[in-house]
Amino acid sequence: MKTKSENANEADEKIDEFAESILSSVQELILEIADIAGNVDDVFSRVTSQTDYLIELTALAQQLAEASREIDQAGKSAQQQTSDMESTNQHSEVTVKAATGRISELVNAVSLIEERLSSLNGSLDGVKRVSSDIQSVARLTNLLALNATIEAARAGEAGKGFAVVAGEVKLLASQTASAAGVIDTTISDVSGNVGELILTGGKTREVADNVNDGVGVINCAVSSFSSMASNMQTEVTRIAGAARDSLEQCETMRSSIERAAAEMQDANGALKDADRRVNQLLTQGERLVAHVAGSGRKVRDRAIIDCVRQTAERIGKLFEDAIKHGELSLDELFDRDYIPVDGSDPQQFMTRYVPLTDRLLGPVLEEMLAFNSRIVFCAAVDVNGYLPTHNRIFSCEQKPGRTDWNNSHCRNRRIFNDRTGLACGRNTQPFLLQTYRRDMGNGEHVLMYDCSAPIHVAGRHWGGFRMGYTS
Repeated sequence: MKTKSENANEADEKIDEFAESILSSVQELILEIADIAGNVDDVFSRVTSQTDYLIELTALAQQLAEASREIDQAGKSAQQQTSDMESTNQHSEVTVKAATGRISELVNAVSLIEERLSSLNGSLDGVKRVSSDIQSVARLTNLLALNATIEAARAGEAGKGFAVVAGEVKLLASQTASAAGVIDTTISDVSGNVGELILTGGKTREVADNVNDGVGVINCAVSSFSSMASNMQTEVTRIAGAARDSLEQCETMRSSIERAAAEMQDANGALKDADRRVNQLLTQGERLVAHVAGSGRKVRDRAIIDCVRQTAERIGKLFEDAIKHGELSLDELFDRDYIPVDGSDPQQFMTRYVPLTDRLLGPVLEEMLAFNSRIVFCAAVDVNGYLPTHNRIFSCEQKPGRTDWNNSHCRNRRIFNDRTGLACGRNTQPFLLQTYRRDMGNGEHVLMYDCSAPIHVAGRHWGGFRMGYTS
């Protein structure tokens, strides 16, 4: 059903069919180009992202290769050290076994000495008994000599010779007793020393036995350690081999990733060039559409173009009147300090003039939305693509965690600095016609036409009024 404005336009103006057919054909063409351009943009963005990822992955692969190289070097060093350790351990094992043999010999020698000392001690006991016997004989001899002396004295002159013999026998007995005493004392000293040697030898043998046992434990430990060292050598050799294999694989992977990154960069460059050329083609088509629409011939979109231009002038006048009445200053209207709204996603921003645009532009935007059934939205943006106030249907309150929904329903207070948005805000020609894919969130896009006209306030370019409509 057509609106009153559409019926009035058709009644007042007769469409130039020739110009309209050309315009429609060109518009259909640039719609296709816009769709292709949007797809190329998407692919370009994804390829750029993948290229960046591959470049980052290349750096990580390089780091991994370096780490693998260090592991390989460490593996080689560990392999050499375990080899040296195994060799040293084998030498230590031989030395410990030799020491064990010597200690065993020492234990045997100490035991033999102990046995010989015990035998010597027994012999000394026999000597002591003999010495005691000698002393007994000496005492008896001395007694016998005493008796002989007495008898010689009784015999008188006849017993003098016998008395001399008895005296010599007594002297011999005395010397024998004295010598036996010395022997006995010496034997006692020797026996004491031998006893101490036997006691010390026994303790020495016990210590030697303990040492021998300890050395046996050490010998077992060294043998076990030798076995462990051998196993360690085997494992380290296996690890070193795995490290070499890992290094080779990392180098291969790094080379593959670098080739892929280089190819992706080439593809990215080609896509960027294709994107540029498609956008150039799109721009040329838009210029052709603008040329036909602005040639003075009566075409269907002429009414929309005139409406956009008139509305842009109207908004500029509303801003100027607000400044004159002191509702805000010129500096506040040209505020470019975009303050982020906390918790908004997509990000929304506030400026000092947003309350004014909500109050002044809201009714105008709703009025323009009803101008033609083809119109989807209309809004004013500044030179940076900032859109302070939108139609009510696109100015819902954001829902936390619902980014896609917010993107479709909460489009006010946002910056649209894409190709179309920036061109609308910065265009200074009487009007600008563009064709683009509108991102509606959730991966959905709508092919649309966009007509905009500059907004001037007190001789300064504030931005532009844009109107999006379907074919």
